[in-house]
Amino acid sequence: MACGNITVLLNGSIVNAFNRKSMFGSVELDSLNPQRVNYVNIKVVTNLEGPHIESCSQGSIIELIQILWTRGFRWTCTESDLTLVILQCIQDLNQPGCQMLANSLLQQKDLTST
Repeated sequence: MACGNITVLLNGSIVNAFNRKSMFGSVELDSLNPQRVNYVNIKVVTNLEGPHIESCSQGSIIELIQILWTRGFRWTCTESDLTLVILQCIQDLNQPGCQMLANSLLQQKDLTST
């Protein structure tokens, strides 16, 4: 019954981020109706310190994109979504990637406030 824009969140730090035998891959994906769903937004998130195994152009996510394309869905695929990275950083601000992100955001804030 999904309609409109839907988002699929996949873990790019594991092999087979998209698994055709998972609940999503075997039940939910087959039940999606391309006439009711405008876009399938794939978001690939990796652990902050890696490993970076799968991406929009690598690994099992290519299989998901092929299925979507074959069934007539419009889709997008993004990696390292800023909102999701920030959510990961909230859990551990001491991660090196989080420190770099915080510094970058502070620099942007300083540039816009002057």
